[in-house]
Amino acid sequence: MKKIGVITLNGYFNYGNRLQNYALEQILNKNGCYVETIWIDSKKLMRSTINQRIRVFVKKNLIDPFYRWEEFLNDKKRLENFEMFSLKYLNEKRYLSKKNTFQESDINTFDYFIVGSDQVWNPHYTSNSELYLLSFVPPHKRIAYAPSFGISTIPSDYKKVIQTYLLNYKNISVREEEGSRIIKDLTGKNVPVVLDPTLLLSNKEWMSIAQPPTNKPKKNYIVTYFLGEVSDERQKYIDRVTEKYNYKIIKLANKHDEFYQTDPGGFVDLIKDASLVLTDSFHGTVFSIIFERPFIVFERENKHGSMRSRIDTLLRITNLESRNVENLEMRDEVTNIDFRSAKNQLETEKTKSIDYLKNALET
Repeated sequence: MKKIGVITLNGYFNYGNRLQNYALEQILNKNGCYVETIWIDSKKLMRSTINQRIRVFVKKNLIDPFYRWEEFLNDKKRLENFEMFSLKYLNEKRYLSKKNTFQESDINTFDYFIVGSDQVWNPHYTSNSELYLLSFVPPHKRIAYAPSFGISTIPSDYKKVIQTYLLNYKNISVREEEGSRIIKDLTGKNVPVVLDPTLLLSNKEWMSIAQPPTNKPKKNYIVTYFLGEVSDERQKYIDRVTEKYNYKIIKLANKHDEFYQTDPGGFVDLIKDASLVLTDSFHGTVFSIIFERPFIVFERENKHGSMRSRIDTLLRITNLESRNVENLEMRDEVTNIDFRSAKNQLETEKTKSIDYLKNALET
């Protein structure tokens, strides 16, 4: 049995992060591997302690009168729920020292290390850390499964780092076409685009961890999940949609919403039964497709530039480009979608992606 170490973004704050990590562990387990996700502590990704959260609260309360104790408690409970989910469903281990170094004796116990999925090669999320390029791993043990840069333009000081390590990888794949282009430009390598791990599990497999929140609506509802800012113009569009259908609104990324504390299993369940999903999130889009729920995709408003490459690749593969908000008119019946083509296309891509992973682990 091969022992695999997974390097990904750690933390108890993002649904997609936790769910892609779970999916990759599951796929590797199904292929006869023993898997451990390696926890990497850093200033940006380190798990927040209660004292740290309190310091954040005090600081915000001093400079922002609208930051309230209730919001702090909501944040704290959400973090606890994410941690409980991770303890239950993920095999996370701590090998790295406080200085983020790996003992050679520990490295030797692993057959391979896989970096991915998520935006592990986005320097804005990793503080340019070389750990996410598997710098501590011998080249013959380095595998990349569906990592994402998340951005279309790579900072000049990060390009050399990428070139240094990716040139010596055993196997590389990425999650979007833009990422494949970036690697081609920097290293000359042609690398395949594979599916995010979440798309490798069936909807039945996802239903096995779907846990309905106790306050889940019994009637129709709309889920909104926006990781970027919600502008006035966007809010007006959302208001028009919600007024048209007159359904309850669940705002999963809104700290003031009653569902903000929902854990990743609850996220899966709420998407599974939603009448409509409005999102700028890649994984919000993914799970809408997995459960064949009507959805509308928005451009994420982000200070680091466009993050649409991952979603654009997914919509192209599934022939669902029509779900971009700019392609929809309010007069359209936005809840009507034919997922048959998407389902067939995903099955083809799923076979390719799993074959890539199997070959990477066998050669």
